[in-house]
Amino acid sequence: MTDADDATVNRLLASLALVSHALWAKCAELKSDPDWSEIAVALDISGPIPDDELPEMSRDEILKNRRLGAQEMIIDGYVDGTPRGWLGANWTFAVVDLGSSGWSLDRQVTLYPLEGDDIVASLPEARFENWYELAVALPGLIDQLLVSPLPASA
Repeated sequence: MTDADDATVNRLLASLALVSHALWAKCAELKSDPDWSEIAVALDISGPIPDDELPEMSRDEILKNRRLGAQEMIIDGYVDGTPRGWLGANWTFAVVDLGSSGWSLDRQVTLYPLEGDDIVASLPEARFENWYELAVALPGLIDQLLVSPLPASA
């Protein structure tokens, strides 16, 4: 491995540590609010996933990229909970391998009403040519997601 490879790996690991910290900080914030319950947090790194288990917000893009030879690495995470008067809410993200095109980041905040359709607010997609670009930008983009308010109900 070259020094540049070492720097990229170190930067990516540091980036994921910052993302993990941000997710847990949001979890702690919600746990301290009496209007929230059942708080959960996750950060996952996975390889090839069966089609029926792909993250819904990225499924079509992943399937397309499989046909183009993508490595199928996915990094995803969420903070999930139940605000008073709602079925649930979450802040979610997925980083998806686009093969030779690099990586994409999808982010959304979803509010689940007791009745009716889910209310989803998607943040702009971000794309990266390589791991290093992703590692540099990811913590700030996840911070942006986690400070996003719940979407307004109709």
